[in-house]
Amino acid sequence: MSTYVELDVEEIEADSEWNSRSGSWEEARGDEQEHTFLELIESIRSEKQHEPVTVQPSATQGKYKLVAGFRRFTAIARINRELAADAKKRKVRAFLEELTPLDAAIRNVGENASRQGLRLPDLAWGIHRAVSLYDSKVKMLERYADVARRIGMHVSYVTQLASISSKLRPDVFQSWRASPMPLTFLAINDVAKKPLEEQPDAYREKLFAGVSKEKTKARRKTWVERELKNAELVGRTIGKLVNLGIAQDGVPIDSLVEFLCDVPAAREANELEVLAQAMRRAYERGRTGKDTKKSSQ
Repeated sequence: MSTYVELDVEEIEADSEWNSRSGSWEEARGDEQEHTFLELIESIRSEKQHEPVTVQPSATQGKYKLVAGFRRFTAIARINRELAADAKKRKVRAFLEELTPLDAAIRNVGENASRQGLRLPDLAWGIHRAVSLYDSKVKMLERYADVARRIGMHVSYVTQLASISSKLRPDVFQSWRASPMPLTFLAINDVAKKPLEEQPDAYREKLFAGVSKEKTKARRKTWVERELKNAELVGRTIGKLVNLGIAQDGVPIDSLVEFLCDVPAAREANELEVLAQAMRRAYERGRTGKDTKKSSQ
């Protein structure tokens, strides 16, 4: 049975590490996901919070643990921080429920799985956590079937994910979750088949293997084009500020490039100097007032 409540942001404990959707929504997690998060903020700002989050009593008196609705909660917290100190803060609409650890884990992964953009390693981790919370007397196949039924997924898919997850070393599992480009289902399955001591090396090999030279070249070209645009924009902007007398001449271009660009990838591609040259040219065009758009390639 649930009870509708309206809580202050400060009354809610939100553990992003516990949430089955990895990462903090305070940070960009890809252009598309960040875009939808910003849309959520604007929707709540203009139309209020339509769908309540789910909380349960916390071990800390007067506090409540967030079970589901991390994005909505984070959006409201950000809106409140942007308000003036004396402005009325928004309350968080929530359903208060008494949940067992298993029920809370299933509620969390179930809601995240129903949302767009849940990554495969996060889904696997959420299922793995739920499966581990059953009574030891419950057989594994029964656990898989119950989780599948409660989160609305096919039992064979849940079984595969849970089986692979149970065979991964914890550090390899967390690397899989943290990677911006996680391994595919088949690739991580191959890693799980390795002895535990060999899994870290197998994971690294799989992460960089299977990408053809053509794809690597195309990916590098796309990356370089994007970073060149960034470098030129920054150089041109700073040059214009110098031209207007707002900034001083003698900008440390190399330091700016290292600060602004994806340095590990740039060093691997031997492109740091290319980016620095592009920024220097754009800077000179802006500084001298000869800001014409020319290709840096």
